[in-house]
Amino acid sequence: MLTLGAVHTGLVQHSGALPVDRAAELLDLVEGAAVVSVRRPMACTTSPEMLTGVDCDAPSSTGRRVRVVGTIIGRVSVTGGRIAQSSVDTRLQRAAISTRLPWQIYLGRPGQLDAIGKVSAPAVVDGYLRGGAGRSAVPHTSLDLDAVAMQLLDRVQRGDLLDRRPPLRAPRTTLRWSIMVDDRSSVDDRASFTVGAGQARSLEVTLGRHDPTAARLLCEDLALHDWLVTTVSSVVDDLAATSWPPPVRVHRLNLLVEHLTRLWMPGARVPGSMSALAQELDRQAGLTRQWTACVQWIRDQLAAATAVQSLTKM
Repeated sequence: MLTLGAVHTGLVQHSGALPVDRAAELLDLVEGAAVVSVRRPMACTTSPEMLTGVDCDAPSSTGRRVRVVGTIIGRVSVTGGRIAQSSVDTRLQRAAISTRLPWQIYLGRPGQLDAIGKVSAPAVVDGYLRGGAGRSAVPHTSLDLDAVAMQLLDRVQRGDLLDRRPPLRAPRTTLRWSIMVDDRSSVDDRASFTVGAGQARSLEVTLGRHDPTAARLLCEDLALHDWLVTTVSSVVDDLAATSWPPPVRVHRLNLLVEHLTRLWMPGARVPGSMSALAQELDRQAGLTRQWTACVQWIRDQLAAATAVQSLTKM
């Protein structure tokens, strides 16, 4: 079983953190469907699932064209009132027959793509994850999960409930991921995380006998914490390399403390079956080590600024 997905992560375009009820109103995107909110261990609100129909070619590193028809499942979430994520995914399997079926058949199998013809899962994974990052690198006839995720996140960020006056400038990050399930008893769960050019990332996961839905939550959690590290370290690197006036430095550091540092909680939404793999990915990527170093530097800078201010007043 092969599942492909994409997660786009960015700062909610609002001046303050959204309360849970306001986030639920923002994410009420499907009439008659429920928005899900949780408050522990971190407030998170998730929209109903939405379907996008596609009829295109499967990505492939070999250049072989295989038609895929079906639907993509998408959802948008707001974490801590501050971080917005759009997440899309679809399962790929070979069609039982070699002709296209009526749309109602595909709509009855949400989140599934039928490959009409012989398809190589390794070639699809290689083409999807390493065939180039960003929409411009994806042929217009090929499956483009990034475009669907981008559209969903744009829809929420343009919502009337947001004032579009965020306190920080923070670019979005994009994570493309694949999950291959191999139910042989000798197969261990493993994953490989890669930081590409710009804001692009990729994650390749191979599972033994676990549910890929649990691994999707792992992908979303990794994307969220990678975005936090990327955003905070970018500000820290800029302040460390540039001679900003002390009031400006303190103001920018205080913004990080006020809006982002409280949101660090890796693994909070990762099922227990994925906890070992989540810890291994954290070790691979060095996310917690980098985060800890950045937060300590911020605290040291603020403490030094407070000490200087106290001496000045004496």
